[in-house]
Amino acid sequence: MEFLDGWHGETTDQLLALCDQYDPESLMLAFELALQTASLRRPLNRTEQQVLGIAAFAREMHDGGYAECFTNTSRVYAELWVEMLFELGCEQAARITRGTLGVLRVPLTPEALAERMATADGALLALLERSDERYAALDVELAAPLLNWIAARRAEVNC
Repeated sequence: MEFLDGWHGETTDQLLALCDQYDPESLMLAFELALQTASLRRPLNRTEQQVLGIAAFAREMHDGGYAECFTNTSRVYAELWVEMLFELGCEQAARITRGTLGVLRVPLTPEALAERMATADGALLALLERSDERYAALDVELAAPLLNWIAARRAEVNC
């Protein structure tokens, strides 16, 4: 499938109409860009935040794993990840993520996660790496389930 190069002002329905033509990963990124742009003009509703949260999670897990998720700005969505993974039908990934968040032993706030990662020792980093390996072994596909999830809630996602 072809890769959609960015977001060019398409609406939710227009992006969903491209599902048969473009790679799901590229459409997930387009939704992420669209909603990030929308967030500059208006507050996002919970459904839109969930879309941003899982898109950020997918990107960070692909780029660097849990340590990256907890260090980068995507950590603002940490409280949504487990719920969304379950909603997307990714139960094993949700369980691994719930366990990994539990290892941190801090509230799921951006500040607490940043502080915890700033003081992470070798033992914690090794635990995160093992979680990364377990997650990677699942070969989780998040983009297509997310697009289906968005399609079921299209009235709540306003690009």
